Amino acid sequence: MNTMSKAINRIRRYFDYKKRKRIFKFVNEKSIYLPYGPKRLEKVRKMLNKLPNVSLGKNCRVEGPIYIVSDLKAGEDCFFGRGFSCLAYGKVNIGNHVSFGAETIISTGNHMYDDNKFHRAGKLYACNVEIKDGCWFGVRTTVVGRKNICINSGVVAAAGSVIIDDVTNDVLVAGVPAVEKKKLFME
Repeated sequence: MNTMSKAINRIRRYFDYKKRKRIFKFVNEKSIYLPYGPKRLEKVRKMLNKLPNVSLGKNCRVEGPIYIVSDLKAGEDCFFGRGFSCLAYGKVNIGNHVSFGAETIISTGNHMYDDNKFHRAGKLYACNVEIKDGCWFGVRTTVVGRKNICINSGVVAAAGSVIIDDVTNDVLVAGVPAVEKKKLFME
């Protein structure tokens, strides 16, 4: 039995023992869906950390439902809003004190387009996303990995933005695709 199966069975036994309604759903061996509200956050954080592909730091808050596929590593004191999705075929590294608004999507899998007129989606390739400390992503912000992306510290992404390229330190980005709108200064 592999590590993922052991973790899944341990979590299932815990909730069967407690006679509680199951608060998660395993979609497959590398993904988890948590259809629950903000209750029991610390227990859920500990449960997620038992999975080999997820690592959340101390004081991370998760408001469900969320959907995680593949490798996600988050630092301390992060917030994941309702409907957060990490569709990561590559690795996603998140720094400390990062906040994600509701329905934020991080997608690191992409396809090469093909010249075949019957099937344009070609070979799948994976990218990595790195989000550094102190970033804030508004509601329905999307990070699309066409290549490896680095979002530097102190970035604020306006609601509905689509980030497809690297972002420099301490800026406000907005739009589709997201562009720098304002330099943010610390007081």
